[in-house]
Amino acid sequence: MMTWTLSARDCVERYLEDSRARLGPVGADVEEVVADLRRHIEEEASLRQLQVVTEEDARAILAMLGHPVAGATPSPPSRHVELRSNSESTDAALQTRR
Repeated sequence: MMTWTLSARDCVERYLEDSRARLGPVGADVEEVVADLRRHIEEEASLRQLQVVTEEDARAILAMLGHPVAGATPSPPSRHVELRSNSESTDAALQTRR
């Protein structure tokens, strides 16, 4: 069984809270992403076969993961898409092949 020091757990919780705050404006399902991050962090600690996870270990894992919204931009508003009939789509595909 793996044990997390209080400072390691606090480090991870700060990272997750920061991620939660940053993910809201991006339009992501915040709780799902945070749960996935938590699971990934715990899996990485397990893969490293750590018996006791220290703050230094936690920081190394978080550095490897990076920030979940680094470089992310909010998704653009949805736009109206014009649908073509099947014959128009087929004609367009045939013209592309020629």
